[in-house]
Amino acid sequence: MPEGASSIVYFDPSVWIAQFFTNDHYANQAHDLLDKTMSGKYTCMVSGLVILEVIHVIKTKITKEEKFDVQKDADIEFLENKINEKLNNFFMATDKLRKNNGLVYANPDLTVPAFFTKCENIMRKMDIKTNIYQRHLQNKYEYRGPGHWEVQHAIIAHQTNCTTLFTMDHGYISLDHMLEFKNLQFVVLD
Repeated sequence: MPEGASSIVYFDPSVWIAQFFTNDHYANQAHDLLDKTMSGKYTCMVSGLVILEVIHVIKTKITKEEKFDVQKDADIEFLENKINEKLNNFFMATDKLRKNNGLVYANPDLTVPAFFTKCENIMRKMDIKTNIYQRHLQNKYEYRGPGHWEVQHAIIAHQTNCTTLFTMDHGYISLDHMLEFKNLQFVVLD
Protein backbone atom coordinates (compact mmCIF):
# COMPACT_ATOMS: atom_id res chain seq x y z
CA MET A 1 0.00 0.00 0.00
CA PRO A 2 1.47 3.41 -0.93
CA GLU A 3 2.62 5.73 1.86
CA GLY A 4 -0.34 7.69 3.22
CA ALA A 5 -2.91 5.41 1.59
CA SER A 6 -5.76 4.27 3.78
CA SER A 7 -6.54 0.67 4.65
CA ILE A 8 -9.59 -0.77 2.93
CA VAL A 9 -11.93 -2.07 5.62
CA TYR A 10 -15.37 -3.63 5.75
CA PHE A 11 -17.95 -2.64 8.37
CA ASP A 12 -20.33 -5.46 9.20
CA PRO A 13 -23.95 -4.19 9.42
CA SER A 14 -23.73 -4.31 13.23
CA VAL A 15 -21.30 -1.36 13.09
CA TRP A 16 -23.72 0.71 11.00
CA ILE A 17 -26.72 -0.27 13.14
CA ALA A 18 -24.98 0.60 16.44
CA GLN A 19 -24.60 4.23 15.49
CA PHE A 20 -28.34 4.59 14.82
CA PHE A 21 -29.86 2.60 17.67
CA THR A 22 -27.62 2.73 20.69
CA ASN A 23 -26.26 5.42 22.93
CA ASP A 24 -23.54 3.37 24.58
CA HIS A 25 -19.96 2.27 24.03
CA TYR A 26 -21.02 0.34 20.89
CA ALA A 27 -22.29 3.56 19.34
CA ASN A 28 -19.10 5.32 20.42
CA GLN A 29 -16.97 2.64 18.75
CA ALA A 30 -19.04 2.85 15.57
CA HIS A 31 -18.72 6.64 15.49
CA ASP A 32 -14.97 6.33 16.13
CA LEU A 33 -14.61 4.03 13.10
CA LEU A 34 -16.61 6.42 10.94
CA ASP A 35 -14.50 9.36 12.17
CA LYS A 36 -11.32 7.46 11.24
CA THR A 37 -12.82 6.81 7.82
CA MET A 38 -13.72 10.48 7.38
CA SER A 39 -10.18 11.47 8.37
CA GLY A 40 -8.73 9.21 5.68
CA LYS A 41 -7.31 6.45 7.90
CA TYR A 42 -9.70 3.92 6.36
CA THR A 43 -11.57 3.49 3.13
CA CYS A 44 -14.79 1.61 3.87
CA MET A 45 -16.03 -1.07 1.49
CA VAL A 46 -19.84 -1.33 1.42
CA SER A 47 -21.63 -4.21 -0.25
CA GLY A 48 -25.18 -4.61 -1.41
CA LEU A 49 -25.52 -7.25 1.30
CA VAL A 50 -24.66 -4.68 3.99
CA ILE A 51 -27.24 -2.26 2.59
CA LEU A 52 -29.96 -4.93 2.45
CA GLU A 53 -29.21 -6.18 5.96
CA VAL A 54 -29.21 -2.65 7.42
CA ILE A 55 -32.60 -1.96 5.80
CA HIS A 56 -33.98 -5.24 7.16
CA VAL A 57 -32.66 -4.67 10.70
CA ILE A 58 -33.94 -1.09 10.84
CA LYS A 59 -37.45 -2.19 9.82
CA THR A 60 -37.40 -5.16 12.19
CA LYS A 61 -36.08 -3.22 15.22
CA ILE A 62 -38.53 -0.35 14.86
CA THR A 63 -41.58 -2.58 14.43
CA LYS A 64 -40.49 -4.68 17.44
CA GLU A 65 -39.78 -1.69 19.69
CA GLU A 66 -42.71 0.59 18.92
CA LYS A 67 -46.29 0.13 20.08
CA PHE A 68 -48.74 0.49 17.22
CA ASP A 69 -52.07 -0.64 15.87
CA VAL A 70 -51.91 -1.84 12.27
CA GLN A 71 -55.51 -0.72 11.83
CA LYS A 72 -54.63 2.91 12.53
CA ASP A 73 -53.28 4.87 9.59
CA ALA A 74 -51.60 7.35 11.95
CA ASP A 75 -49.65 4.54 13.64
CA ILE A 76 -48.51 3.12 10.30
CA GLU A 77 -47.49 6.59 9.14
CA PHE A 78 -45.52 7.04 12.39
CA LEU A 79 -43.69 3.73 11.78
CA GLU A 80 -42.96 4.60 8.15
CA ASN A 81 -41.61 8.01 9.17
CA LYS A 82 -39.39 6.54 11.89
CA ILE A 83 -38.07 3.85 9.52
CA ASN A 84 -37.43 6.41 6.78
CA GLU A 85 -35.62 8.68 9.24
CA LYS A 86 -33.19 5.88 10.23
CA LEU A 87 -32.74 4.80 6.60
CA ASN A 88 -32.09 8.39 5.53
CA ASN A 89 -29.47 8.73 8.30
CA PHE A 90 -27.76 5.56 7.06
CA PHE A 91 -27.75 6.65 3.43
CA MET A 92 -26.61 10.18 4.32
CA ALA A 93 -23.70 8.70 6.30
CA THR A 94 -22.67 6.45 3.40
CA ASP A 95 -23.09 9.26 0.89
CA LYS A 96 -21.00 11.62 3.01
CA LEU A 97 -18.22 9.01 3.19
CA ARG A 98 -18.46 8.38 -0.56
CA LYS A 99 -18.16 12.09 -1.35
CA ASN A 100 -15.12 12.25 0.94
CA ASN A 101 -13.55 9.27 -0.91
CA GLY A 102 -13.94 7.23 2.27
CA LEU A 103 -16.36 4.71 0.86
CA VAL A 104 -16.41 2.44 -2.16
CA TYR A 105 -19.02 -0.08 -3.24
CA ALA A 106 -17.98 -3.72 -3.33
CA ASN A 107 -17.85 -5.53 -6.62
CA PRO A 108 -16.55 -9.03 -5.85
CA ASP A 109 -15.06 -11.09 -8.66
CA LEU A 110 -17.19 -14.17 -7.96
CA THR A 111 -20.26 -14.95 -10.03
CA VAL A 112 -23.43 -15.60 -8.04
CA PRO A 113 -23.26 -19.42 -8.36
CA ALA A 114 -19.55 -19.44 -7.40
CA PHE A 115 -20.26 -17.10 -4.48
CA PHE A 116 -22.93 -19.37 -3.01
CA THR A 117 -20.86 -22.49 -3.66
CA LYS A 118 -18.04 -20.89 -1.69
CA CYS A 119 -20.50 -19.98 1.11
CA GLU A 120 -21.77 -23.55 1.23
CA ASN A 121 -18.27 -25.03 1.34
CA ILE A 122 -17.24 -22.76 4.21
CA MET A 123 -20.45 -23.43 6.15
CA ARG A 124 -20.02 -27.20 5.75
CA LYS A 125 -16.46 -27.25 7.04
CA MET A 126 -17.15 -25.09 10.11
CA ASP A 127 -15.87 -26.81 13.27
CA ILE A 128 -18.99 -27.57 15.27
CA LYS A 129 -17.22 -28.15 18.59
CA THR A 130 -15.71 -24.66 18.76
CA ASN A 131 -19.09 -23.09 17.96
CA ILE A 132 -21.22 -24.83 20.60
CA TYR A 133 -22.06 -22.82 23.70
CA GLN A 134 -23.93 -23.79 26.83
CA ARG A 135 -27.15 -21.91 27.39
CA HIS A 136 -27.22 -19.87 30.54
CA LEU A 137 -28.40 -21.90 33.56
CA GLN A 138 -29.47 -24.81 31.40
CA ASN A 139 -27.85 -28.08 30.59
CA LYS A 140 -28.47 -27.50 26.90
CA TYR A 141 -26.10 -26.51 24.14
CA GLU A 142 -26.62 -24.62 20.92
CA TYR A 143 -24.65 -23.62 17.84
CA ARG A 144 -23.47 -20.01 17.99
CA GLY A 145 -20.93 -19.93 15.19
CA PRO A 146 -21.07 -17.88 12.03
CA GLY A 147 -24.21 -18.07 9.95
CA HIS A 148 -24.64 -17.46 6.25
CA TRP A 149 -24.70 -13.67 6.73
CA GLU A 150 -21.27 -13.64 8.39
CA VAL A 151 -19.78 -16.00 5.81
CA GLN A 152 -21.14 -13.90 2.93
CA HIS A 153 -19.82 -10.64 4.43
CA ALA A 154 -16.41 -12.26 5.01
CA ILE A 155 -16.24 -13.55 1.42
CA ILE A 156 -17.13 -10.12 0.03
CA ALA A 157 -14.55 -8.41 2.28
CA HIS A 158 -11.88 -10.92 1.25
CA GLN A 159 -12.75 -10.78 -2.46
CA THR A 160 -12.53 -6.98 -2.45
CA ASN A 161 -9.10 -6.97 -0.76
CA CYS A 162 -10.19 -5.49 2.56
CA THR A 163 -7.53 -5.73 5.27
CA THR A 164 -9.97 -5.76 8.20
CA LEU A 165 -13.60 -6.62 8.84
CA PHE A 166 -14.97 -4.69 11.83
CA THR A 167 -17.99 -6.14 13.62
CA MET A 168 -19.78 -6.45 16.94
CA ASP A 169 -20.79 -10.02 16.12
CA HIS A 170 -18.77 -12.75 17.85
CA GLY A 171 -19.85 -15.25 15.19
CA TYR A 172 -16.91 -14.13 13.04
CA ILE A 173 -14.29 -15.35 15.53
CA SER A 174 -14.12 -18.89 14.14
CA LEU A 175 -13.59 -17.56 10.60
CA ASP A 176 -10.41 -15.78 11.66
CA HIS A 177 -8.06 -18.71 11.06
CA MET A 178 -9.61 -20.21 7.94
CA LEU A 179 -7.42 -20.29 4.84
CA GLU A 180 -10.32 -18.91 2.80
CA PHE A 181 -9.86 -15.62 4.64
CA LYS A 182 -6.08 -15.37 4.59
CA ASN A 183 -4.94 -11.73 4.95
CA LEU A 184 -8.33 -10.61 6.32
CA GLN A 185 -8.33 -9.62 9.98
CA PHE A 186 -11.57 -9.88 11.95
CA VAL A 187 -11.93 -7.28 14.70
CA VAL A 188 -14.82 -7.85 17.11
CA LEU A 189 -15.61 -4.65 18.96
CA ASP A 190 -16.57 -5.10 22.60
